[in-house]
Amino acid sequence: MAHGKLSWTHHEKASAGQDQTFTAVVSNPSTLTVYVYVQIVITPRDGSTPFTVFIQDTDGTGILLSPGQLTKNLSVTVSASTFKTGIKYDLTATIWYNIDDAMVGTGSGVNGYLVGNSKSGAFAVV
Repeated sequence: MAHGKLSWTHHEKASAGQDQTFTAVVSNPSTLTVYVYVQIVITPRDGSTPFTVFIQDTDGTGILLSPGQLTKNLSVTVSASTFKTGIKYDLTATIWYNIDDAMVGTGSGVNGYLVGNSKSGAFAVV
């Protein structure tokens, strides 16, 4: 099934005290309606507990991509209070897709959400 690819960029350094916005660009070149969500796992390198943020519809389901929709920008903003100055963070962003409008998560809905693409990176808060 065509589901597009995950593409994102983030600066290597983030300014302390500023909210951080993570953006994913997704596309659906197929002839099917596809629902997607993006899971971003952020792991502080200081040993603190990792946390996860999601880009999803407000009702907890995937975001609709119409057949042939070539580009859709999705984003989530994480509060500045979440990040500590002087800490480096690893992150992994993963796009999940499905052909039914189910609650997000693996095994949800008729077909469950499947991993479409994943990308990792890191940034430091200065």
